[in-house]
Amino acid sequence: MLEADSLEEVRAMAKSQLPNGFKEVSEKILQYDCKIIAGTGRTVEEAFAALEKRVPPGAAITRHTNVTDPDQRTIDLNVDLHDDAPAARRAGKFTTGGDQIVSEVQLLKKGSQGFLGMGKKPWQYRATILQYAKI
Repeated sequence: MLEADSLEEVRAMAKSQLPNGFKEVSEKILQYDCKIIAGTGRTVEEAFAALEKRVPPGAAITRHTNVTDPDQRTIDLNVDLHDDAPAARRAGKFTTGGDQIVSEVQLLKKGSQGFLGMGKKPWQYRATILQYAKI
């Protein structure tokens, strides 16, 4: 029984141990470690292309599953009044964690301070959130 980090290394080791004139008739792989890798992108095709780039040399994709499909949604936010727009609006883009990104933030309505805190109105924003495809 031979053991190595890759299938090619095991085959080379087996070939080097064969006496001259002998040939390998068959081989049996007792254990072959599979690795789970993921690829993400704005579309399923981009995610699959990213996945293919991460496949190690000599390995093959045996199965792939769509973990998340691409999606886009908008949400409305009310933010308490302050002197400046939120940092998210200044930055324009920031991640929400995972495979989502806030791609656009629009100011819908400016808030007001009110009089002595009475009649205070929040700033209103609309954010567009993109969900990347993950394979």
